Amino acid sequence: FNVEWWGNGRVQGQPVLPTFYMARYEVTVAQYAAFLNASDHPVLDPQAVQAPPDHPVTWVAWTDAIAYADWLDGELRVRADAGDLGPGVAGLLRDGWRVSLPSEAQWEKAARGGDGRIYPWGDTPEPAFANYRARGTAPVGSFDCPPCAHELSDMSGNVWEWTKIGRAHV
Repeated sequence: FNVEWWGNGRVQGQPVLPTFYMARYEVTVAQYAAFLNASDHPVLDPQAVQAPPDHPVTWVAWTDAIAYADWLDGELRVRADAGDLGPGVAGLLRDGWRVSLPSEAQWEKAARGGDGRIYPWGDTPEPAFANYRARGTAPVGSFDCPPCAHELSDMSGNVWEWTKIGRAHV
């Protein structure tokens, strides 16, 4: 668990972030396979779609994650124009919002909340709230975490997450 640097004298900042939204769950193998089937994006590593469909997608490069987010943004806009989305998401898209990877600061705020906790639920590892020390991934949303910040699932454990400027450990 000690992959982040918590050195003496390091100041932890509190960046001011504009409002943003984040998906409640990780992208699944099934969702990523739908992207690959509907687009001309090359399959860079076949392992990306070999896990069970309800597990988080792995074996994707940062550029693959960017391509998926761009594709999803376009798909949601088509559905919004057709009236196939609820008014909340459709309204956000009409107002200029877009689907993208979160920045590292956005991911940290979503995962840790605003109170400086180390994990989404507090300051100590809790096997009931995250998939870690396992031999593989768990289905997306397998770990209900009532004390987690912002009611998001799988913000710690299971897989690594990509952000706009690189990778953040989960």
